[in-house]
Amino acid sequence: MKIWPMIWSKKEDGAFATIGAVVALVGDFASFLEKLPLTRWIIWPALLLTVALGMVCYRKMREELKSPVLASATGPACEQKDEQCKGDPSTRSKAVGNCRQCNGFRVTFFTALSVALLMLASGSKETFAEQAATRLGVIEEKVDAVKEDTGVIRDDVGVLRESMAIHELIRNPKTAEEYFHNVWAYLNVRQDDAKAWEVVQEMYRHHAPNKLDAAQLYEQLGGIHLGAAETHRRMLAVGREKQDAAMLVVASRAADGESATWALLNEARAMDPEMPHAAWDIGNYRLGRYVTSKASTLNESTHYLQQIEQKGLEAFLKLAESKPPASYFFRPRFSGDSEQLVRMRLEGIRELAQIKEQNRKAVEQSQARLRDGMRRQNEELERRARERRQRQ
Repeated sequence: MKIWPMIWSKKEDGAFATIGAVVALVGDFASFLEKLPLTRWIIWPALLLTVALGMVCYRKMREELKSPVLASATGPACEQKDEQCKGDPSTRSKAVGNCRQCNGFRVTFFTALSVALLMLASGSKETFAEQAATRLGVIEEKVDAVKEDTGVIRDDVGVLRESMAIHELIRNPKTAEEYFHNVWAYLNVRQDDAKAWEVVQEMYRHHAPNKLDAAQLYEQLGGIHLGAAETHRRMLAVGREKQDAAMLVVASRAADGESATWALLNEARAMDPEMPHAAWDIGNYRLGRYVTSKASTLNESTHYLQQIEQKGLEAFLKLAESKPPASYFFRPRFSGDSEQLVRMRLEGIRELAQIKEQNRKAVEQSQARLRDGMRRQNEELERRARERRQRQ
């Protein structure tokens, strides 16, 4: 007798294969969820049942093939008068194996076969579901990587678009920022300083931007077309007329002398009390020169460094807490981090003051030791003089 009819003798046996595969898949997935080796536990009972039921099914099929009347466990499968039961054994074998033992053998056989295939497919992983999840995770990671790359490309495109937008002129500008954009484009892209000077004047006729980079462009372009002196005079007039503190701060950098510089800064501070640059203009290099000059003249460098510049820098940082210095620029990324520069300068002043204090204490200690040595020397000389007088 052939073994194949035990496994698959009719089309309906596909249901047993499906049942076995479903049992194996459910066990594999349950193993993945519960973190238990259920798949390995299923394979051994399935193999034992397959062998046991296979032996019973094989013996029963042999008996049925030898019998003149074919009968199943549930009743006669065919009778001797049935034509399909007559003839050669291969034809008769199609009617056998339809008992509970053979059907149970097929279920356990396909279950064991499915579990074995899943174990082979899972490889180093505990379950096939775990390997599938890992592969899906890899796919997800690759998708995330693609998303990140797409995001980077989108950001790069945004930067490129922004860079291109900087070079384009705005038709019919309305706001001060739009005017500034056109001034910057005329000056730095089209190299047309005459048109840039015309637009920057128009900006200040219609607006009071109160931006340091706008005032700097006015000073730069005015210096080209009017000269430094006339530009300075116009900056003072525009700043006072428009109550533009940034214009006076920039104008203070070209003021004639220390008193004029501080007067303009104080005037700007009165216009905009929240403006950090009016408390101490980090862009005015002459402020530090004024402090150094006066300190060297009066020989009070520590006093002036601490009482003048340090106070101004501290006032700058205090105002910066409520009004960021970058808010006084249309394009702060092109103007540097003034707050960071102030912090570095203030730290340098404090370190310098600390070093000078240490030097002062060292000098005092040295002078004290010198005085003590001279006192002891004088005492010794007096003692010797007394001894000589006593001997005489």
